[in-house]
Amino acid sequence: MVETGVARGISSRIILTAMQRNDCGRLASIDLYSGPDARIAVPKALRDRWTYLAGSSRTHLPNVLLRSEPAMFIHDSQHTLRNMRFELKTAWAALKNGGVLIADDIHENVAFAELQRATCSPVVIGQEQVKARLFGITTKRAP
Repeated sequence: MVETGVARGISSRIILTAMQRNDCGRLASIDLYSGPDARIAVPKALRDRWTYLAGSSRTHLPNVLLRSEPAMFIHDSQHTLRNMRFELKTAWAALKNGGVLIADDIHENVAFAELQRATCSPVVIGQEQVKARLFGITTKRAP
């Protein structure tokens, strides 16, 4: 599994806890944020399945994806059109058939909609209850 955007690491912790309970999987995370509370939510006991890469997704994502065929990709980093287009397109190309792509804050621009139109993939769009922001989920089907 690959994710972009970690911040304090709350999502990373949830993912790593599930992987530990299932005794399966690895998570590669990429994030620009390096403040004092970066990754603070991820305890040392969960870090054996985790590769954390500090820096931009443009630098790290292609290399991470060359070494894996992820079953899941989560975009939660910078939500500019340019960045989301890059991350979603790059991750989609490497995602295994049947894999899941999740993108947060899809209301910020058209990148997720463009991916769905280009791939004709099934989509679920949800809304966070507290912030009323939109997220999208899609699955890659075999060509």
